[in-house]
Amino acid sequence: DNTTIIKTGSLVSQINDKSGLGNHMYQATSAYQPTLNTNTINGKQAITFSGGQYHLGYNNPVFATDRFTFFIVMKNGTTLTAGREIFATKFNDNTSSYWSVSQYADAKLDYKVMGKSANSTSVSQDVDFKNITSPHILSVSLDSSNIAQLKINGHDRGMITGWNYVPGTHEYNLVGAGYTGGSVGLYSKTNIGEILYYVA
Repeated sequence: DNTTIIKTGSLVSQINDKSGLGNHMYQATSAYQPTLNTNTINGKQAITFSGGQYHLGYNNPVFATDRFTFFIVMKNGTTLTAGREIFATKFNDNTSSYWSVSQYADAKLDYKVMGKSANSTSVSQDVDFKNITSPHILSVSLDSSNIAQLKINGHDRGMITGWNYVPGTHEYNLVGAGYTGGSVGLYSKTNIGEILYYVA
């Protein structure tokens, strides 16, 4: 939606939150800004993250709750690299505390969750999706029983149980990248047409 995108040429510096809550996504450094391209997902425009250091971030605590659902309309690049993260959240109380959605070179999406504590066990779910370069909708929902449900195009593709998600103060939230060694990295190659959040 061009009414909510701030850009210079095709470089995107900010996507404004339509909810009015101020959860804008931004990238002030032009060298790291993703590009807005036309005719990318089913003839519609999308924001392209092409690896390198291109990513968007936001600081507001979107996931400062133990119940949420999010949807990402996306189309991955033709070349995938193992462990590159599409979406990630890190808490500032421990560098090992995070959760993320990652893309893998073997045509899988891997949803990883780690609790707030440094001693929490990392729990993941592999979603085997052979047509990963075709347009699709990835959704993840978390209920009050700490059960996370993964869906692709509305179909159940996996469930995560047995982890303790404890909302905390967020240091970083990223789209198009993740964290490695306590720093931003793991840049993905993907096209994102829309992101929707529903927070309880």
